Amino acid sequence: MLALAALSLSISIVTTLIALGPGGLMELGAFFDGHFYIEIARSFPLPYSAEGRDYLGQAPGFSALLFLMRLLTPDSLHWGLLALAATWLSGVAAVLAFYLICLELDVPAFPAALTFLCLNPVWALVTSAAHPEPLAVTFALLCFRAHLRGSLPWSVLWLSLLVLTRFPAVLLGGALAFDLLVVRRQLRVRTIAWLSLPLAVFALHNAYLYWRVPGFTGIWDVHQVHWVAEWTYPFAELIRQWSRMGESALFQRPVVYGTAGFYLIAALLGLRRSEWGHWWLAIWVGAILLLHVSLSGAPGVQSFTRLAVLAWPAALLIAWRLLARPPPLPVLIATCIAAGSFGIYVSYQQIRAAVYVQTLTLWMKPKLQSIGSDEPRWVDFKEIKDLDRVRLQRRLKRERSRLPPNPRPLSPGRSPVR
Repeated sequence: MLALAALSLSISIVTTLIALGPGGLMELGAFFDGHFYIEIARSFPLPYSAEGRDYLGQAPGFSALLFLMRLLTPDSLHWGLLALAATWLSGVAAVLAFYLICLELDVPAFPAALTFLCLNPVWALVTSAAHPEPLAVTFALLCFRAHLRGSLPWSVLWLSLLVLTRFPAVLLGGALAFDLLVVRRQLRVRTIAWLSLPLAVFALHNAYLYWRVPGFTGIWDVHQVHWVAEWTYPFAELIRQWSRMGESALFQRPVVYGTAGFYLIAALLGLRRSEWGHWWLAIWVGAILLLHVSLSGAPGVQSFTRLAVLAWPAALLIAWRLLARPPPLPVLIATCIAAGSFGIYVSYQQIRAAVYVQTLTLWMKPKLQSIGSDEPRWVDFKEIKDLDRVRLQRRLKRERSRLPPNPRPLSPGRSPVR
């Protein structure tokens, strides 16, 4: 477990240093969605505000962790570095939780944990830059480990924390309920009462937002500012976006569609192998997959591997249970090295692209200037997003005009950080 923890932390730090160097550590925590969670953390102990309506669609769990870390660290510590440290430590916790659940399922724990750490290209990204997904994966694994050990109260507690970290994770309550009520036939009032707790926690969070922010219209509605998503037929958007991923997507197409295919096969095989008695693994994968392939809009496809990463541990557990015997250790190590290197490279490209694009926005520079402050700096994204779009298009057009004849198409992923 110490070796896994050290390897996880090393991958996170190396990925960050390769992407931006030591000088970028302080600021990287604000990029991607990190700035959302930092502002919410600054508003604790009564999180959110009427001035920050565009932040109400973000779950508070990761921000609560940042707030707690702020209480335990010197005031001089940078918020950006805190966000990175929280992500790195959550990544370590996730791989250790995966190791422990492997022991419960009689899966070879150390080899499986190595594949968990290295085989998914997006894992290096979400455990390097500020993301709540590693914390959510940790809570999910602890939830089902407690379930396997027969502790319903602890299982429900971890599930409630998971829901407050990633709202879509409420679907995992269905996997837990199916195993308890259908497979184990524990149709008791006490069991149903415990299972209703995560839904009650989610409802209380919504009630708090209605009280905290006058005119609040619901989490789904406020999140539309950042991604206008509607329901569509499953996999319809994946099919529609296939031809729209050009060279600028780098390795995006094989990673996105390969991951979706792996999750689909794992869910189907997990349901078929009824002798396992662990249908909850297949339901876990299927619920997360079905949600994210049923949403419209290019952002959902472009970020599919990150948005659906909660299905990764369950899909991998199904795959390991299908193996008659573990692969030889040299083959496993070589595969993990190759896949881990590929994940670091893809993460490097995505970090550089995100920093490049977000640096051009009107709101990022003020956030970076105030990242050492404890006062929240809310942004009205609805008001400035059109200006930012025009600003980015003009910048890319100017850079294309400086290129020699017949250049390779310019993409943010290959552009230097500015």
